[in-house]
Amino acid sequence: MATRISRIEATFVNVANDGEVVTVGFADHQYETQEYVLLTRLLDPSESDRESGEDDVHISVNDQIRSTYGGIERITLSGSQVLLELSIATADEIQVEPLLILNFKKAAVDLGGLWQGLELLCNGYVELRRDT
Repeated sequence: MATRISRIEATFVNVANDGEVVTVGFADHQYETQEYVLLTRLLDPSESDRESGEDDVHISVNDQIRSTYGGIERITLSGSQVLLELSIATADEIQVEPLLILNFKKAAVDLGGLWQGLELLCNGYVELRRDT
């Protein structure tokens, strides 16, 4: 049985918005990445995207095999951590703990940009909190 991931130490955090997709990523390294969490969402999903559930936030952890749409109940930005609270079904599907902790160095991250990316990602789909 695969080990369930509960925490990732991210030295690289990236927020991108190309006008069609918003992406927020956390990785152990910018290059030669071994551990990562990638969160994406279509900004203007089609009707077929909505019908198939592909309009929700997509999460992948370390591999596309460990990925799914939806099931993220809450995202909290707290100091130098992002806490992802997942449904039990989603956590089981992608083999992570229901509380996935993403640690990063505050000094190396544009917190304002990260927050804006998370707001856009979560808008109408996932509860978003910020603990100061």
